[in-house]
Amino acid sequence: MLSCQRLFWVVAVFGLLPACQWLPSVAGEWGWPPLHRETATPATTVQNAEIDELLAKGELALSKDRLTSPATDNAALYYRKVLALSPDNPAARDGLEQIAKRYMDLARMAHDNGDEGKASKWLLRAQEVNGNSEALQSLRTRLQNTQSGQNPRGLNMPEVNLKSLQDQYDKNN
Repeated sequence: MLSCQRLFWVVAVFGLLPACQWLPSVAGEWGWPPLHRETATPATTVQNAEIDELLAKGELALSKDRLTSPATDNAALYYRKVLALSPDNPAARDGLEQIAKRYMDLARMAHDNGDEGKASKWLLRAQEVNGNSEALQSLRTRLQNTQSGQNPRGLNMPEVNLKSLQDQYDKNN
């Protein structure tokens, strides 16, 4: 029995030894490219974390209508900081576009309510944020060609019945 076991191991070892010599000695000889993992450098990781934080701050400021003011905490400031770190960042570019659209909406509302001064102010802010886009030029032309005050409207806030609020207050006090 012992000799059969030895014979098995000798055949197994010498039979596999030539197979091991077939293994490629240089990476890439297998017929497919070797695996390369890009490792993030600490500087890249820190920069990506900073960009993510700035984008989050920009989104929060935008949601609270802090478009370009206050000077140290506004959406445009955060998105511009992201573009300084990553000039082609699509989220930051989209954020600036959203700010400009909001200013254009404010300009439309001011014009519709007959306040040309505010409408001009909002159009100028939209241009400062995102340049003189086609949409901005089109809106500017449309507002110049229509009479202001023709379609008064509010800021998309729900109607409040002041009388019923006063009655509820009086009832509770």
